[in-house]
Amino acid sequence: MRIATLVALAAAGCGASAGAAKDAAAEAAVIDVMSEVAESDAPADECSLAAQDCPTGMKCEQQCTDTGIVISCIADPGGTQVHGDMCGGTMMCVKGHFCAFFTAPTGPSRQSCARYCDTADDCPDGLACTPFTQGCMGTFTRQLRRCEFAP
Repeated sequence: MRIATLVALAAAGCGASAGAAKDAAAEAAVIDVMSEVAESDAPADECSLAAQDCPTGMKCEQQCTDTGIVISCIADPGGTQVHGDMCGGTMMCVKGHFCAFFTAPTGPSRQSCARYCDTADDCPDGLACTPFTQGCMGTFTRQLRRCEFAP
C-alpha cells in the first residue's frame, strides 16, 4: 500500500505542466512517505534505554547490526561508571548510560559516560535531556536522547 502511494506521489510530482512549487510539494511528500516506510520496517524496540525495563541481570542497550540500530536487552556486564565519569576498556558505564566519545574543537578528546533520557526528569542535577544522532556502520542513523553535561 505504501509503495503504491509512493509511486503515485512520485508520478504526481512529474510532468511538463507541474510548477516548481508543485514539484517541491510532491518531493516533500515522497520523502515523508519514504521515511514512514523506513520507520515501519525497523524492528520494534524491546526495551527503553532511559527506563531500563529489562529483566534482572540484563540491561537495555543499542546495538549496531547489519540491518540498523536495534534496541534490546543484553546481559549486564556490571559497569560502575556514571554520568560524566571516564569510560572505555575495562571502565564500563552502569545501566542506562553509554560511553560517548567527545571531540573538542581545541584540546584533547575524551570518553565519558552519558545517561540516556526521555525527559529532563531522567537527568541528574537538573541537566537538560537533548537529542543526538547515533551512527551505525556509516549507513544507519537513529535519533536518541542523552543528558547534557554540567558546564
